[in-house]
Amino acid sequence: AEARSGYEFGGKVFEEEDLVAAIQCQKGLEASRKNLILGKNEALLQFWHRIWAQSTK
Repeated sequence: AEARSGYEFGGKVFEEEDLVAAIQCQKGLEASRKNLILGKNEALLQFWHRIWAQSTK
């Protein structure tokens, strides 16, 4: 039951927060924003940002 609760919580956070943030980020990218602020606790985002930056040089 505890594992299921954790799974459901993660899914809810993904749907209600992460997807909303992703849509907002995409709108910002489409507006040609040059600067992005990534939180220090967002290690995966920082990783993908580095990969993206290296790939688009």
